[in-house]
Amino acid sequence: MFESYNENEREEILNKVEKRGNEIEMKCFGCGQATMLALQEVFQMKNEELFKALSGFGYGIGRMRLVCGSLIAGDLFLGLKYGRNYGDLDLPVDVHVEKMRASYEPVGRLHKWFEREFGSVICREIRKSFLGVDLDPNIQWQLEMAREEGIHDYCSRLVGKVARKTGELLISFR
Repeated sequence: MFESYNENEREEILNKVEKRGNEIEMKCFGCGQATMLALQEVFQMKNEELFKALSGFGYGIGRMRLVCGSLIAGDLFLGLKYGRNYGDLDLPVDVHVEKMRASYEPVGRLHKWFEREFGSVICREIRKSFLGVDLDPNIQWQLEMAREEGIHDYCSRLVGKVARKTGELLISFR
């Protein structure tokens, strides 16, 4: 599933997942779902329940403008590779806890990359940095103002970048 790739294959896959993330966000207006679907398509791991579970994560978790839904989707997808399974719980505690801890570093790396790339993991702060003002998507005229200022294009590019970085961690993290 995440076999070794040569440099050309790696770059092709990362470009594809970034492009798909951007395209899907432009269509579906849901950063978490767009990130997840791009990763699922490119890495051939479709899971409709996981996609559906991300429905409420738009605009920073239920329009609360908290943690970016795209980042959460990347974290979840990394967990599919590095996390522990149900069956691991039958192993000795130190073994299954270590399996869980194996996911901490790639997820932490994604978070720190995201924070450096966008200045924060908080949707409200990311949007304010781009727009120059905090516009609340729960207030219709502010939502329209944000859209006029290009927030959807910005978020689509963000989704593409997060999908790409997640893919990079899936391919190359040891």
